[in-house]
Amino acid sequence: MRRQVLQAEVTQLREAINETYNTAKKKPFITVVIVNKRITQRFFLEDDKYGLVNPPSGCLIDTQIVENEDSQSEYDFYLVPQTTTQGCVLPTHFYVAYNDSTIPKAVLEKLTFDLCHYYFNWAGPIKVPAPCMYAHKIAELFENLGKEAR
Repeated sequence: MRRQVLQAEVTQLREAINETYNTAKKKPFITVVIVNKRITQRFFLEDDKYGLVNPPSGCLIDTQIVENEDSQSEYDFYLVPQTTTQGCVLPTHFYVAYNDSTIPKAVLEKLTFDLCHYYFNWAGPIKVPAPCMYAHKIAELFENLGKEAR
């Protein structure tokens, strides 16, 4: 299912880019990142007393338990962008499904973390990058407007 959606989305993006940038010498690259915040994985650090504590904000897991860790075009990683004072911190899973750009993996991971700090309705970092949260809010708004119109 993921492959079918990805192929359709990338095809549509390429068509839109070709239409918009038809006379440009260089066309924009495409990078597709799938964000999943509803996961069951949890990560902990061991403290000085051999107890388990939450990882700090910015903790990145991109080796050993991930797919394609050596690839630059298709890979995944886990990120803990926010801090938790109570309970268990919930990481976010990012799957880079398509990347035809020259953006290195480390730069994309850092960008993802930085974008979690740009949601203007909250003082600290949020669980998903701000563009994802804004898209979610806009979709929710239009869904509610559609219900009111019926």
